[in-house]
Amino acid sequence: MCAIDPKPRSVNNPQIIGTFTLFAELIAYHLDAEDRLDAAELKATGQQATSDLGEQFIAVLGHDLRNPLASIDAGASKLLRDGEWTERTLSILRLMKSSVHRMSGLIDNVLDLTRSRLGGGIVLDLDPDKPLLPTIEQVVDEIRTANPDRQIETDLAIPQSIKVDHHRIAQMLSNLLGNAVTHGADDGPIKVIGTLAADGSLELSVSNPGNPIPPEMVDHLFKAFHRGQVRNNGEGLGLGLYIASQIAEAHGGKIDVESNSRETRFTFRMSPS
Repeated sequence: MCAIDPKPRSVNNPQIIGTFTLFAELIAYHLDAEDRLDAAELKATGQQATSDLGEQFIAVLGHDLRNPLASIDAGASKLLRDGEWTERTLSILRLMKSSVHRMSGLIDNVLDLTRSRLGGGIVLDLDPDKPLLPTIEQVVDEIRTANPDRQIETDLAIPQSIKVDHHRIAQMLSNLLGNAVTHGADDGPIKVIGTLAADGSLELSVSNPGNPIPPEMVDHLFKAFHRGQVRNNGEGLGLGLYIASQIAEAHGGKIDVESNSRETRFTFRMSPS
């Protein structure tokens, strides 16, 4: 602190020093109060975020996992009640397998969401030598098996290996395909197209016919728990696309979306590292 006066005055006396001391203490008190208030607000925000995450986690367990569990229970009860396997047995087993696959995906998504929100992010286990094509084909076969009434076409030109986390790429593709099955038109084919350029750039897309996504909703597609604001169909709580985008970003890539009256297409692009 300082005092400016055009006339020289004596300030080295107990009264002036005491006054300045009081001013300094008053300013220090307010500065300290502001710091405490900022810290309290930050703590409250963190606690609220933790509380929200806990509520969302419980919602996923209580809502999303209940339906596939009920399907498995009903299927098992039906098989036990019939005593002998019939032509209906195969369709029941497919339904049970589909429910197990859906539950596994939900659990993976919830765990990844928790890690992401707590600062851990998506952890990758990169493998430069393992071919990617069999990984993609396996995911497509799993979705086909779980959804025998849906047509899934592939056009894959990935002749060589690429440095990726195969489990994560499979999880990302499974989420994109699951989204296409849920939101796409039942009477049109889902298409999976994959290309690997000479420079190592990977492009993997999933498209489906159906109603276009409103342009104002596109920015919300990759946010966690925004399913109700984008599509009103009651399927899931909107974790699939969020986790897919996180996996893409962890690989240094990005998922873009194009949606019109003809088709909706999600495209993952990744340049070589």
